[in-house]
Amino acid sequence: MLTTKTLNYDFTAQQLLPTGAQWVAWFTNSRGDTNSQFVSLNPQYNTALNVQIRQPILRNFSIDDARRRIQIAQRRLDLSDSQFRQRAIDIVARVQRSYWDLVFALRDVQIQRESVELAQSQIERNRRMVNEGTIAPIDLVSVEAELEKRNENVLTATETVTRAENALKQLMLGGTESSIWNQPLIPTEAPDLRGTSFGLTDAVAAALVNRPELAQSKLQQEINKVDVRFFENQTKPQVDLIASYTSTGLSGARLLTANPFTSTTAVLLDRVNALSGLAGIPAIPVPPSSDIPGFLVGGYGQSLQNLFSNDFRTFRFGVAFNFPLRNRTARRATRSRGRRGTKDSIPAKDSGAVNRGRGSERSSRGRDGTAAGRDSTRLSRGR
Repeated sequence: MLTTKTLNYDFTAQQLLPTGAQWVAWFTNSRGDTNSQFVSLNPQYNTALNVQIRQPILRNFSIDDARRRIQIAQRRLDLSDSQFRQRAIDIVARVQRSYWDLVFALRDVQIQRESVELAQSQIERNRRMVNEGTIAPIDLVSVEAELEKRNENVLTATETVTRAENALKQLMLGGTESSIWNQPLIPTEAPDLRGTSFGLTDAVAAALVNRPELAQSKLQQEINKVDVRFFENQTKPQVDLIASYTSTGLSGARLLTANPFTSTTAVLLDRVNALSGLAGIPAIPVPPSSDIPGFLVGGYGQSLQNLFSNDFRTFRFGVAFNFPLRNRTARRATRSRGRRGTKDSIPAKDSGAVNRGRGSERSSRGRDGTAAGRDSTRLSRGR
């Protein structure tokens, strides 16, 4: 029974180049062992080194799927950073709003209590005037009703403080499980009511720079452009230059037993020559025996030596053509990416940022008037 055992151990390396070319290197090794009598080397070691480079000329030259994925991944990483920045800005803004809501709620409680004290002083004064007969008793009743109303306002303001405090704790602590949830929050920073002014140009510039959604829109536009450029490139015909180099090595142990074919032929040839001599016929010349070259005899190291001696090498050069008649998939993808890029237009978001900048400029101009109005409202409540 014929038995053959083969052991293969191969290595492969490949890399994409910036020009779109790809080189691939194969290093193959095999060891064959058989009980056949018709082989010259047993065991036999075969080695081969093959290097191939393929350079696109039209399709996949400026961009291919691998470079497209890398460029998109880089921009999506920047997009994730921008989204994280926007999320952080939103959280900080919410914390700041909650803090100042608590500050103003505490201030409102103080104002309401001062209002109650003023109402109590007014009641005492009106009682003395009623006893003296200066005013009618009905005036005392109206002041007492106003006092009850102001006491109710104190309770409402206190409830507002509790809600503002819980909202700030929720942002700071994350939940009621915290050990300091039941402790009161005491603000340490007072609001600065001094007037600030912003120029329209500075406000617009700050709005354009500090709006994360603008950066996200630009990154999404860049991603769409990469897709459009890739799918437009895929509509081109494919023309690739191919070059390869191959070197082989062989070695093995010389088979000690004679080949059945050659040994039988030698016996027959000797008998024919003996009969030819008896018949007076010239003998058939014996062909020279072909022996195995010495550089093929050896182990795996000899095979590697034959491989890297570069005596058995092959060079190949060629051109590969692929002309698609109608690449409908690439054309359809190009049109869809173009429409998506139109929808995510940046000028609309730029105009929104400009409007916010103008709004901040107007709000800075009206901040002094607003603060003055708030102070006058508090004074009216106190009365």
